[in-house]
Amino acid sequence: CLHKTNPNMVPMTFRGMQMLDGLWRAGCRVPPLPDQGRTGPVLLESMPGAALRAFGLPYKGYKKGRESFKLRRKILDSLETGSTVPVRNLAQFGDECIGSDDCLDSVVAAVAACLWSRDPDLFRLPQDGPGDTTRRGGTPDPKSNELALARLEGWLYAPEFLRTAAGQPG
Repeated sequence: CLHKTNPNMVPMTFRGMQMLDGLWRAGCRVPPLPDQGRTGPVLLESMPGAALRAFGLPYKGYKKGRESFKLRRKILDSLETGSTVPVRNLAQFGDECIGSDDCLDSVVAAVAACLWSRDPDLFRLPQDGPGDTTRRGGTPDPKSNELALARLEGWLYAPEFLRTAAGQPG
């Protein structure tokens, strides 16, 4: 669970483990871990860049670079339409999201969480077995178990391509 190649991740990982333990004990559900009868809120770790891609919005270059502020504006202007999630107070956070890619990622993660609450089937879930190469790149090890690995290391959730799901080109 501790990051082997980036020692700077160790304190953050350790703190995250402490927080997760407290939330788990308080009854939160944490996919992909089994619910074990929990009915509390869902704690979902999402991948904002992949969510933006699923929404048909810019997912590269919005964090750093010459065009980052312009791309963040484009994302904000199209987030509700691309995601199908109304964000009634989005304008309140506009300046902060334009000025900070972390703030924008937080808003996108919240939108992804709303989509999860609507329909978890919009998301690719870890498979009990080696995984499905038709839904992601790479060749899974036939001896591996994607679900078991996700339960050990975690899983980053992002909706699958919404335009494709709606019958539009992806």
